[in-house]
Amino acid sequence: MLLISWQLSTAFLTNAGGNNFRILARFASSPGTDYYVTVRVKGPSGYWLSTLGEGPEVALGETIIQDLGAVRLPPWLIHETNLAPVDLCIYGRRAGGGTLDLDFVQVTPLDGYRLLKPRGYYNTAYNTANVDDGISGTLWNEDAAGQNKSGQYIGVGQPIQLWPGRTQRLYFLVTNDGGGAEILRTHSIRVWYRPRRLTL
Repeated sequence: MLLISWQLSTAFLTNAGGNNFRILARFASSPGTDYYVTVRVKGPSGYWLSTLGEGPEVALGETIIQDLGAVRLPPWLIHETNLAPVDLCIYGRRAGGGTLDLDFVQVTPLDGYRLLKPRGYYNTAYNTANVDDGISGTLWNEDAAGQNKSGQYIGVGQPIQLWPGRTQRLYFLVTNDGGGAEILRTHSIRVWYRPRRLTL
């Protein structure tokens, strides 16, 4: 059944440019493990005569932040302008019914996608850092002094790469112990890059 929908405007679809986007959702409470959701792109907006694009059916887990899969936006007419608006819809099913308390959805561009996943329940402690070195292929935690390194995380996905000569935008979504994501919790991000050069 339909859970919620949003209109994707002509301007949004033009800017999206036919790229893949990962749909990330934050729930107000843990949804449990027996809910299944699917993201669909339907049109025309408000009438839904056709399903124009669809992601995989995803089984939700216990954490507050959930990955609902990826869809291409727009799903058709990639290099055209003046596109008709469509609707991004989230459908769900659960034996016996139930309730999901959705807080927000983040539509995340997928030029690159990297997930830092803790090996156990332990997450990054206050005033410590995660270092994800895509150049050397190493990932570790360290304290505020840059000491006491440990390998508490697993990197899922390829290292993030930048496009030369283009404006770059990086998006971050962070959860804490138990999968929460308090709105007042802040993080500092520092990014370095090294240009790749062709050598013969």
